[in-house]
Amino acid sequence: MKQRVCATYRKLRTYLAKDEDGAVTIDWVVITAIIAGLGMATAYTLSTTLAHPSNNLVQYLSSREIKTTF
Repeated sequence: MKQRVCATYRKLRTYLAKDEDGAVTIDWVVITAIIAGLGMATAYTLSTTLAHPSNNLVQYLSSREIKTTF
């Protein structure tokens, strides 16, 4: 019984090693994960870099007076 299970396992392992049907899917998953990671890193970098200038802009615009008459 044990030899038969081992032989079946060997055949399955050999079949899966030769089968490349899912390889393209794995490639796309990896590429998509890399692109998503780069996007998140860029968003984080820009949000921390632009926080100070945007606060300055908010303070400047808040201090301005809006005229409602011509």
